[in-house]
Amino acid sequence: MNAQQSARPDHADALAIAATRKLRDLASGPLGGLITHSFRVMPQQHRSMESVERMLVAVERLVRRSRSIDALTLDAVALEAHVTPQAAYRYFHDVGDVIRLFARRVQTVEHELLMSALTEQRFETEVELADTAVSFVIEAYRRMFAVPLRMRDQIARDYTEICYELVWTLSGIVCSTMSRREDPCAGIGAVPLNSALVSVISVAVSFCLRDDHLISSSSSHAMMLNIFLAAIGRAEADCGTLP
Repeated sequence: MNAQQSARPDHADALAIAATRKLRDLASGPLGGLITHSFRVMPQQHRSMESVERMLVAVERLVRRSRSIDALTLDAVALEAHVTPQAAYRYFHDVGDVIRLFARRVQTVEHELLMSALTEQRFETEVELADTAVSFVIEAYRRMFAVPLRMRDQIARDYTEICYELVWTLSGIVCSTMSRREDPCAGIGAVPLNSALVSVISVAVSFCLRDDHLISSSSSHAMMLNIFLAAIGRAEADCGTLP
């Protein structure tokens, strides 16, 4: 099984993938910091978290309906979700906070999937590890391309940031797993792996904002692979470069 097959869920749309995961489960997971830090006040009761879940569903429904987030308000989201405005303002300062949580749920789920892709198999070489990571990142952003264009561009531009803390945590978990199993790649270390992942994610984000077709090209894959390998201190792979 190749890297893309092992990492690819059965859904095409990144938002649909994220919607299958409960916020409470994500927040309590190893990469849950991005979720817990997204609230004005963290919901403690199950009923309160369910209200927030309904608000995220409402955001997606409203945005898909209008194909824009410009006119959204927190009151409109609360009304659509059948949540009182008082409850909405307890957990969020404004509608931007809700949209940001909406985006961060996607990011947290994708990072969990990446962590699984990098820990559930044993890599014999750094090139195998790099190819799995790069292929996953490319596939993750392809899943974002299934989201309506205007909606995707607005979220990517205004509400999505590189999750440095998540990548640090992910890198530590991956390296600890490889070390515990005494994998051939166990000597890479969390710092180089973090640098490699941040680098290829940065390239993918820039491609996403520029041109959908860039991330799908074989030359882009080769470039990202070489960037990853350089970050972990290995010579470039024999896979070509961008013209």
